Amino acid sequence: MLIGQPTIMDLVDEIKNRNILLPMIQRPFVWLRDEERITKLFDSVVKKFPIGIVLLYQKPYQKSKEASQIFGRTFFDRIDENTKFEEYDTEVKDGQIVVLDGHQRLQSLYLGVIDGPLYGKRLYHNVFFFRKERPISDDSFKFFKSDEKVIYDEDDESLYLRFAEVIGIAKRISKVSPHKKEQEKKTILKELKELIGPFRFFPDEDYSYIYGYLSETISNSLFFKPDPHIFHYELITGKDFDDDVLEIFVRFNQGGLPLTKSDLIFSTLKLQWKDGGVKFENLAEESGIDKDLLLKTLIVVSGLPADTKIQKVRGKIECLKNNYDEFEEVIKQFHDKVRKITDQYDRIYKNITL
Repeated sequence: MLIGQPTIMDLVDEIKNRNILLPMIQRPFVWLRDEERITKLFDSVVKKFPIGIVLLYQKPYQKSKEASQIFGRTFFDRIDENTKFEEYDTEVKDGQIVVLDGHQRLQSLYLGVIDGPLYGKRLYHNVFFFRKERPISDDSFKFFKSDEKVIYDEDDESLYLRFAEVIGIAKRISKVSPHKKEQEKKTILKELKELIGPFRFFPDEDYSYIYGYLSETISNSLFFKPDPHIFHYELITGKDFDDDVLEIFVRFNQGGLPLTKSDLIFSTLKLQWKDGGVKFENLAEESGIDKDLLLKTLIVVSGLPADTKIQKVRGKIECLKNNYDEFEEVIKQFHDKVRKITDQYDRIYKNITL
């Protein structure tokens, strides 16, 4: 249970225990191949740069059997070619929490902390990063495709440790009582030598530096100590999901502007049309036509303007569903005919606007 302002590690523990889930309204994890975006997020945490707000919703304890059903999924422990990105088959129970905003950041943080692989690569942290002056834009984290816990870059004088190891040691340091600190320090220094020693020789002062860095920087970072000015979360309670929370989600993500992209419509569409998202994904892949254009086209042929706001689309889901099969057949026929005429169909689709 989240109380007060949790640390990043508190949130990771709640995710690990499946107390925080991703609701069906969330889009898939889109930072799949964006290693730099993920490493920059971790680097910001260490440097105490603001990383924004996370918006959560806790399902209330309901006495009525007619209470809203919310379906979601757990966070991914690994990401690879075989990962299924939309398994929203877990019913959210009373008291459980779902993420309204912050999915990409929380999934990234969770994956890095638990040492989950991203296409076979693991997250590493340069514990020598702050030993010399570097441009502020330089990154102290990297992904490596390696089974080693230690990687030394001699040219850059960088010592990369598997971040899960860094977190594990920092966690121990953060929990040590003051009168046992010196005793625990000796134990950790010994463990650091056992960890790093087989890969490269370092003098004792380097190990003292690493211990000091883990103690003063990592153990005092947002991973273990909350700072609402840098990282903040809001927990919504006592609200009805179907009405209040969905409207909050729309406003938070849309800012009251007319819809210009389909992501939010897809999110709300999936609540009433569970396999709708999969249908559009498959049709987009098969036809080569962007799903944003496909959705807007279906909206138009169903009698609504292409820039219809989400609230109005919600009331027309049945109409979209009823029109979909015929719409899909027309799209496939159109695609087949265009392919017979030219092999430049990708360029044609990109230049079609509604």
